[in-house]
Amino acid sequence: MKKVTIILTGVILMAISAINVNAQNTATETAEASATIHQHLSLSKDVDLAFGGIITDTDGGTVAIPATSAGTPNYNGLPAQLATTTSAAKFTASGQDGATFDITLPTSATITNGSESMIIDNFISSTGNDGVVLSGGATEFFVGATLNIAAGQAAGEYTGEFDVTVTYE
Repeated sequence: MKKVTIILTGVILMAISAINVNAQNTATETAEASATIHQHLSLSKDVDLAFGGIITDTDGGTVAIPATSAGTPNYNGLPAQLATTTSAAKFTASGQDGATFDITLPTSATITNGSESMIIDNFISSTGNDGVVLSGGATEFFVGATLNIAAGQAAGEYTGEFDVTVTYE
């Protein structure tokens, strides 16, 4: 019995010393955690896209408004035009100074006058669509497009909307 007690005591001591050895074989290191909160990205419309007064003929045609501050239209297949106001749409993106963002433009949009409609397509921005830099925390850009006028398009005022989206890269 004495042998069993000695062996059992030895086993217990070895187990305790193994626990101590494992406890002494640990290491701790501290890491920092950080976060940077950026100003949210916002978009405001300053000027609407305006194709102006258009005189049509029997063949139809297009009116292209460039993405510039002047917004001077290019008439294709149409007779002389009325002296009315035209403009590219103007937007201001605001957010974190120096950050970059992308612009998403529609493929097409529709403007209507009751049951009649016209398609706007070929949307383009003055800054390009990718990697636009927020200089001073705000960047203005213009959006132009092409209005497609069908042969025999009905007279009247046509209106509609289109979406422009900005997204941080």
